[in-house]
Amino acid sequence: MIGLDVGFGWTKVAKDGREVGKFPTWIAYYDKDMVDIEPIRWEGREYVVGEYARYSRQRIELADIELLVRFLPVILLHVKRE
Repeated sequence: MIGLDVGFGWTKVAKDGREVGKFPTWIAYYDKDMVDIEPIRWEGREYVVGEYARYSRQRIELADIELLVRFLPVILLHVKRE
């Protein structure tokens, strides 16, 4: 069983009741200048998540619960990939 705790600061991932990882809940639009990063494709757009989004000038500010829920599929795709 896998569990997710998606927060405004960090997303934590647990498996079988134990935390197996966490990453910053940052999302940014993918920029072609980002080398060695495979973007996440969702609804016709490309994104990067976590540390990959740290220094992006196109970061999406997840300032409220509506935005967090809206971009939850992107976070889930990132977790699935990792």
